[in-house]
Amino acid sequence: YKNMYSAALNSAIVNAGESLQPVLMLGRLELETANATAPFSKIVQWAEDRGAKVIVVPRLSFQDTVDKHYPEFNLGHRQGPWLRLEIPRLVKEHGLMDAPEICKRHILYTDSDVMFMNTLSKANIKQLADTLSSNDAMLMYGREYGKGHSFVNTGVMVMDIDKFQEEMPGMVNYLDETGQQPGFDQGLVNNYLKKNRDRLKPSILPIHYNWKAYWKLEPSTFDQVKIIHTHGPKLGRGLKEIGSCNFTALPDIPPYDNLFRSGICCDKGRTAAWFVDSYEKLQSPSEDICD
Repeated sequence: YKNMYSAALNSAIVNAGESLQPVLMLGRLELETANATAPFSKIVQWAEDRGAKVIVVPRLSFQDTVDKHYPEFNLGHRQGPWLRLEIPRLVKEHGLMDAPEICKRHILYTDSDVMFMNTLSKANIKQLADTLSSNDAMLMYGREYGKGHSFVNTGVMVMDIDKFQEEMPGMVNYLDETGQQPGFDQGLVNNYLKKNRDRLKPSILPIHYNWKAYWKLEPSTFDQVKIIHTHGPKLGRGLKEIGSCNFTALPDIPPYDNLFRSGICCDKGRTAAWFVDSYEKLQSPSEDICD
């Protein structure tokens, strides 16, 4: 994941350096002690040197609820996927909205397995925030596997932190009452919004902000794609093979078979190859980020 962090951050600096303040959230639950810092010392220093704000999170504010309903999962899965739900609390506790020229209410969140592929301007960010506000929504997110209009994937989303924070107690109560959700926090968000659809209507994220490497590019063009999210096939899990259209070298991952086929047969591997080439150029040396 540290290599993905480095490529994501470096791509954001190149393509969104004048419009975004990068923030890196690092969970610490796997270390089983809030005071241990050595294992992340290099990645923390590396990120801060590049202008990122780093927030270390020993435990979730609702850690006991997650532990109660996910006891069979490792510590990483009992914290990592859930960190994005803590964004409103963390950015306020760390005073991140107090900095000059920072949007006081909205944030753009991405998973670590993304790259910013083209310029993301202040005007682009303002348009996303204005759309979220005009729709009176707390979240803007959207598609997962297919291009069709849907609210599923929270790997890239725009959040109204005030509205989201107001709903957090209700979401935690919903989790406690209903138990495990498919897809961890993503399932919780989706199911909670469905349960409260009469008053909580999400806003659809424009498709080019959560583009998948296995989608057919057309009718879009490369210069329209803002963020590629390697949801599903990643480096080491078929992405490079999609990019080279190498069917015989694809890993045996049955749930990805249709995604592999789509990336090679429909897109001719173009988007995957673009991502891989950009990743190899922008990732930082392992010795700079790994202890």
